[in-house]
Amino acid sequence: MADGTIQMPGGAQIGPNLDTEQLTVNGQPVLVNGQPVHRERHRIAGANPAELAAVIAGTPGGTEYGLVVRTVGSTVVNPSAGAEVALSAPPTALTANADTLLTFASQVRHLRVQNKSGTRIYIKRDAPASLGSEAVYENGGAYGDDIPCTVLHIYSTAPTNINGTTDNNIFVEGRL
Repeated sequence: MADGTIQMPGGAQIGPNLDTEQLTVNGQPVLVNGQPVHRERHRIAGANPAELAAVIAGTPGGTEYGLVVRTVGSTVVNPSAGAEVALSAPPTALTANADTLLTFASQVRHLRVQNKSGTRIYIKRDAPASLGSEAVYENGGAYGDDIPCTVLHIYSTAPTNINGTTDNNIFVEGRL
């Protein structure tokens, strides 16, 4: 693709030119109605010229600047999250029709819950959960936030395994 700019109509709010790339195939410009096809180009960068967002096909080493992208259906990992915080003596399953407490060894700043069970669960941070609490939908529903908490309360209408190794369970993770 070749770099270029295209002239915007006189009344454009963004200025007289738009930063674009002209689409090419085998070195030949792509034409529509005899006119070259352009696509708008955006550069995402920090204050430092070295902080240009990059696209890499691999695992980041931790020193790159870039945008985190994922394949649909894959696990999302917050790259700024710290070390995982263990649960203190967690139960192996939720109790049906009751508020089950999951206490972390220390306060967590990043919380992630994935519900791989067939039962909807309800969660609340540092307070009892009930049917009116935040819902995490069944069969793959996920919840994540960056609100500090020490105790995660989960309400379920059916007994459900916690952090099990089968598909019919919920996954709970807290990070610093």
